[in-house]
Amino acid sequence: MKQRYLIAILPPTALTEEINQIRRACSQKFKVYKALRPPVHITLQFIRSLDESYEEKLINSLSEARNFKPFVQQLDNFSGFQNAKAVYISGTKTKEIENLHKQIKACTKAFSKDIFGSLTPHLTIAYRDVSSVLYEEILAYYKNESFHAQFVVNHFSLLKHDGSRWNILKHYESQPRSGQLEMPI
Repeated sequence: MKQRYLIAILPPTALTEEINQIRRACSQKFKVYKALRPPVHITLQFIRSLDESYEEKLINSLSEARNFKPFVQQLDNFSGFQNAKAVYISGTKTKEIENLHKQIKACTKAFSKDIFGSLTPHLTIAYRDVSSVLYEEILAYYKNESFHAQFVVNHFSLLKHDGSRWNILKHYESQPRSGQLEMPI
């Protein structure tokens, strides 16, 4: 049976709750609800369709991506993807998150044909049920708001969709080895 998998950075609980409050406020103000379904996260890789028989191999393969030093992820203000009609909290794109993303891409290329090429770190607050007009309205509203936070990324997580919600399969704690792997960008 085919399954969907998500490799993501999950912020600490207190920050997740703060961002969930923003998502709920956006949902109530603009009557958009789809962004409330997934957990608060920064996507590192999405695997749209993988036969469940490969799950254990995926879990083991991702262990190779733990070779990273913990780093600080900065979050600053709001932006959007016009083509996807998604509004989000912007994450700073650093060498550290780019290296982690490249390691995860390398570990998952055998499991997916549609590997994301580039990374735009973000935490979505509205998407999918947002019309073009509403997208402009939501983005204009949040462009007048400010948001600043940071957190230490010392792990990433593998999640699996069960047909109605995302469930955490495994957390991968940072385990830097001497001579941390750096992949050319």
